[in-house]
Amino acid sequence: MSDKTIVSNEEMVEKDRRLLWHHMTPYQENSGAMIVDKAKGAWIEDLDGNRFLDAMAGLWCVNAGYGRTELAEAAYEQLKKMPFYPLTQSHLPAIRLADQLNKWLGEEYRFSFSNSGSEANETAFKIARQYHYQNGDQGRYKVISRYRAYHGTTLGALSATGQPQRKYRYEPSFLDLLM
Repeated sequence: MSDKTIVSNEEMVEKDRRLLWHHMTPYQENSGAMIVDKAKGAWIEDLDGNRFLDAMAGLWCVNAGYGRTELAEAAYEQLKKMPFYPLTQSHLPAIRLADQLNKWLGEEYRFSFSNSGSEANETAFKIARQYHYQNGDQGRYKVISRYRAYHGTTLGALSATGQPQRKYRYEPSFLDLLM
């Protein structure tokens, strides 16, 4: 569908209800999610043309703002050269980014890049478990999190989340059953 195609808000709300599952929102038969059509800077716009200041973007992946041409151009150039390669091996963009981060931080660190905060937390759990395992303390496996903390939507990250309304439908998780 091109941007020039005119779609009605009602039609898209119906398709949204029928086709998408919103894991962070309680399911309500008679309500629909806001359908965002455009974004620029810190603002989003719905299909009816209503503009909203997006105070949640930084929580996920657009804390630099929407519509950043220089980011889109850099991504486009990298996508033409190599869109993806897993870090089971290595590649120049990962090495260059790790090098630049170390320059900014002023020390030597090792990095693990991930696709989301949930995945980053899962990796942190695994690193902690591996550390204790390798140091002969296989019995250390518990994760402590703060009251009302949010750590992500994967089962591992969700199990450390201190927000019962986000996780009660998934309990006990397979992680709880393993412990």
